[in-house]
Amino acid sequence: MIPEDVISEIKRRADIGAVIGRSVKLTKRGRNLVGLCPFHSEKSPSFNVRPDEGFFYCFGCRAAGDVVEFVVRSSGRGFLDVLTELAAETGVPLPETELSPAESAAQKERKRLLRVTELAQVFFRTRLQSDEGRAARAYLADMRKLDDKALDDFGLGFGGTGDQGLREFLGGQAIVIDDAVAAGVLGRGERGEYDFFRHRITIPIRNARGEVVSFGGRIFGAAAEARTLPDGSTRTPPKYLNGPQSAVYDKGNTLYGLFEAQPALKQGKPAVLVEGYFDAIAVHRAGLLTAVAPCGTSLTPRHVDELKRRVGEAGRVVVALDADSAGQDAAAKAVLMLLSADVDAGLVVLPDKDPDQLVQAGRADELRGLLLGAPSAIDLLVARAQEKATGSVQARVAAVDALLPFLAAPARELVRKGAVRAAARALGEDEGVLEREVMDRGRRALAHKLRGERAADPARRPPASTVSSSSSAPAASPRTLPATRSSPGAASSSEVPRRPAPSMPAARARRPVASLSDTEVQLAKIVLCHPELAPRVGLLSSCLTSPELRGFVKRMIDALVRFHDVSPREALTKVAVSPSGQLVALADRVRLDGPDRVIGLSTALSMVEAIAVELLERSAVEVRLGALRTALGAADTRGDHDERKRLLTEQRALVATLQAMDGVPARPRAIARVVEDVAGTLIPTLAAPPAGLGAAPAGASGVAPLVAPAVASPAPAPSPSFVVAADAGDEHPYAGDPEDDSWPA
Repeated sequence: MIPEDVISEIKRRADIGAVIGRSVKLTKRGRNLVGLCPFHSEKSPSFNVRPDEGFFYCFGCRAAGDVVEFVVRSSGRGFLDVLTELAAETGVPLPETELSPAESAAQKERKRLLRVTELAQVFFRTRLQSDEGRAARAYLADMRKLDDKALDDFGLGFGGTGDQGLREFLGGQAIVIDDAVAAGVLGRGERGEYDFFRHRITIPIRNARGEVVSFGGRIFGAAAEARTLPDGSTRTPPKYLNGPQSAVYDKGNTLYGLFEAQPALKQGKPAVLVEGYFDAIAVHRAGLLTAVAPCGTSLTPRHVDELKRRVGEAGRVVVALDADSAGQDAAAKAVLMLLSADVDAGLVVLPDKDPDQLVQAGRADELRGLLLGAPSAIDLLVARAQEKATGSVQARVAAVDALLPFLAAPARELVRKGAVRAAARALGEDEGVLEREVMDRGRRALAHKLRGERAADPARRPPASTVSSSSSAPAASPRTLPATRSSPGAASSSEVPRRPAPSMPAARARRPVASLSDTEVQLAKIVLCHPELAPRVGLLSSCLTSPELRGFVKRMIDALVRFHDVSPREALTKVAVSPSGQLVALADRVRLDGPDRVIGLSTALSMVEAIAVELLERSAVEVRLGALRTALGAADTRGDHDERKRLLTEQRALVATLQAMDGVPARPRAIARVVEDVAGTLIPTLAAPPAGLGAAPAGASGVAPLVAPAVASPAPAPSPSFVVAADAGDEHPYAGDPEDDSWPA
């Protein structure tokens, strides 16, 4: 932590007028500096800066703060990052922060890779302006209709025509080749390193601070034509290549164009979500400066979180993806993700394939009008359903079914009920009936669509045991997540450097997933809603029959220990669940409804205790049945018919007890009824308050500590996301093996 006196000294030394004057044109008026507010749209200046007192204030939008607050709000950067920069400008020394060896190594790697991408951008820009880039400039001017200003604004470049140009340039700048490969600007093949973006237009991808972290590459001209390989086959290069993941670049969290869009977003203008790099550039050229696009991947929940943070609580995101069927499918999923995150979503259906083609055709004004007048996504979809719900009953039902997930998606109940009311009125349906359909079928369809699946169709589902004998990979099933849909920026797997996927033994892949019992479903919900209770559920592992649940609870406990410095709900986001099991659907239910609405903490504690009693009673009965079988064998051997009759009577009574347990859900029972030799030390532990998970409570003799170090119970938090292990090649922060049901002795 930086001491308060150091922070105050930085603010005192910083010239707030000069700092704000870098991005806002200020005019002196008495003691004040005035200008147009950067945080909202206005024609008359209401933004005031008081250099002598070190603060700014806007009479229009009420934005106010000091120099650090201004830079944080205007740049979107973190407080510590801004403070470090201002400390360097003002000459205020910051106290040394001692980093761990791992943190120090990561910081140094980040600096090295940013240096590589910075130099690569210099090389690409120089190549574009050289004689070597004449064809690239002609392509951008003639085919893309981009002028010099657009090239400069977005930093477009050219990768060169040779295989070693960038490699030699970086070598001359004392760059280690391994760093250049890690940054994604050099590829590595059988014949060594080569320029990854050769023969391509390069598009720099910047983070929120404006640092170039990676590149996209668009092939053009003769290099884009199919070529014949030595074996006689032909190969067409992919249109787009994208830099790989690195220490400075995370595709799942980076939006192209966000850095350029930040000033307009801060003025409250809606974000425009498009599909590709050139689409974002086209929307900017049409006069809307808030266009962003995923970087060669589908939209992710982290993208949505970033958009929500940028547009604010009352902000809006207009979805304007490509007009083809794949683009419309992606648009539908994007709308569902935005609505589920409580973001107002607009939706535009383009008259041409994409925004770039509209602008190239001279229809920029038409595009701008469509985006500015974008209707609410739900309103547009209800209108579509109304058009289709004509004629037969089947047509009406199909139209309503297509609408249900969108009506189920809004996070706020007020919005959802309003959408259901409007849809019922438009379609002439009973509002109560439609509400029930939304809560049942709609939520299930929403969960499937958010995972990229179609709803399960038993008639089309392949047999669970169908696995190719020639492959170790599991057979496809409706529960298996499909590969991410490629966007125009999607890279070819043959050219983008990738980490090889681990192999999966065939026997492991064929193992069936046991279904959860009703009691196990309740325990799974408890852990998903309140992960801090996982150690308590873990004590019941020997009573659980589902390997899926045993493995999940084990990994959750491991995550609580490993990520002890974060809240249990955040640790939950780092634990994988198998896509072929039941936990995925339960996780979706918890995420949609909110953990505390599914099961409250006090209810969860009571349920764990009740289920423990039920399971331990069952365990005691089953142990006794095993002993009876042994005793019956001994009685038969001795020929003791009276003893055998007594044992059979007891056996029948115990079997009836088990059947009764199967017929009713777990319920609270008097702890005194629990068989003491099984549960004597366990129930006090389960009944202890969840103030911390570090050790067993007093009185629970013989019970080892549950989790160390201690993990505090979390404050109420937003519904977590859940990691779904889609296939063997996916990597997760702490995925483990979602099929692993092993338990430490």
